[in-house]
Amino acid sequence: MPEIKHINTLILAISVVFLTTTASFAQMFSVKTNPKEELSSESTISFVAGSKFVDFTFDGNLLDTPSPAYVFNEPLYYLEATFGNIALELDMGRKMGNDNDLQFIRFGLQFLSEYQLVRSKWLHVTLPLIISTDSFTITSEKTLSDISNRYEQTGFSFGTGLTTTLIVFNENKIELSQKAHYGYASRGFGGKSGSRTFYNSSFNYISPRVFNQTRLVLSAGYNHQQFDLDGSTYDYTLKGLQFGLGIAF
Repeated sequence: MPEIKHINTLILAISVVFLTTTASFAQMFSVKTNPKEELSSESTISFVAGSKFVDFTFDGNLLDTPSPAYVFNEPLYYLEATFGNIALELDMGRKMGNDNDLQFIRFGLQFLSEYQLVRSKWLHVTLPLIISTDSFTITSEKTLSDISNRYEQTGFSFGTGLTTTLIVFNENKIELSQKAHYGYASRGFGGKSGSRTFYNSSFNYISPRVFNQTRLVLSAGYNHQQFDLDGSTYDYTLKGLQFGLGIAF
């Protein structure tokens, strides 16, 4: 479809410009440090796994909805891999019902650039600039072969916020972050379109090295997403808490 090709071209162009800008900022504001004493987002590789306790509910008008109004409030299990300024995430979950089972799958991709506001031995404050895209599907076991009865959500967004990192007691790092996103969303590719608003609060603890260059990561956060598609036909809210454990290099 021409519309889909235009959207994909736009996303690709924005991503290229964003990555080019990231590289320029990294050169302009880079600070030489001892690699054994510093763990920056540009150099970090991490893997975190955990659970999300979500509540996915319909906010629109039931009379205007041509497909079932899905409700999903079961735990999700997620895996997040971060390679410098690029993050990948996979969420999966299942809701067992008396008459029907629902399956939740989400894949997300994020590009991050950070502008240093404050940088000292024990305190870092940064302004994150984010481009993110994701797609998730809620599928009924009774309609696996019927795409029209799935709920699909695809989109991309721009975000920013504030991240504060404290370095205390021999390289223990405590990171607090608040981010807000706004962007485009559609029901699948080429479906009904609209907007989405997304904000999240997160806490990360990164330990000193426990084995060679390996550190432990503890994470927690709260996420809230609001989808406004096709008037009130496909309006949903996805919110919940998440907890994870992982390693960083």
